[in-house]
Amino acid sequence: RIHYMQACCNMLGRAIGVPLSLQVDKPSLYLTDAEKATRIVETKRPYLVVNAGYKRDLTCKRWGHASYQEVATALKRNYDIVQIGDDRDIHKPLDGAINLIGKTSARQLFSLVYNSAGAIGGVTFLQHI
Repeated sequence: RIHYMQACCNMLGRAIGVPLSLQVDKPSLYLTDAEKATRIVETKRPYLVVNAGYKRDLTCKRWGHASYQEVATALKRNYDIVQIGDDRDIHKPLDGAINLIGKTSARQLFSLVYNSAGAIGGVTFLQHI
């Protein structure tokens, strides 16, 4: 019985012919200083990143567009809302949000979240970041 991440290291090590040792037992994202300084979106106030959509194959993760809209409207008093999501999935734009649906790479999303005041969404890539 080993940590699942060590098992991944073992499997990758066998595949590339180099023994790999797990250094950290939880995923870590590292951003360069340039990525930390990158402003993907210009806002006058702190912003929240919101993923209000869902994948076509996982409709059980739906919270409902109306629920996200209600939360976004309430938080708009203090924050700008930046909506993200993969444009191949179901993402209806939120009224009053800055729409970045389908407009960021993974690394840009990391910078966007790093510079945000927080994030809202279901159990998604966003929450893992």
